[in-house]
Amino acid sequence: MEHIVDHLSKFELRCLRAMIEEKLTHMYEVDRGNCHFTHEDWIREIALAMTDSKYKENFFAEYQEYVKAMDA
Repeated sequence: MEHIVDHLSKFELRCLRAMIEEKLTHMYEVDRGNCHFTHEDWIREIALAMTDSKYKENFFAEYQEYVKAMDA
C-alpha cells in the first residue's frame, strides 16, 4: 500500500516529523509537565498510529479542536 510519505524527500519527511512532534508535545502538554500518559498509554497510541490509516488526519483535526479550546 502506497502512502503519501513515500513521495516526500528526506528533508520534507524530517520537517513533517518535527512538526508532528511539536504538535504532539503541545497537545499532550508534555512541555507543561501536564501529560498523564503512562508508558502503556504511549505504546497504545503508537500501535494505533501504526495501524490506523486515518490516524494522522484524525490527530490534526483533534489538534485543531484543542487549539481552539485553548484559545477560547
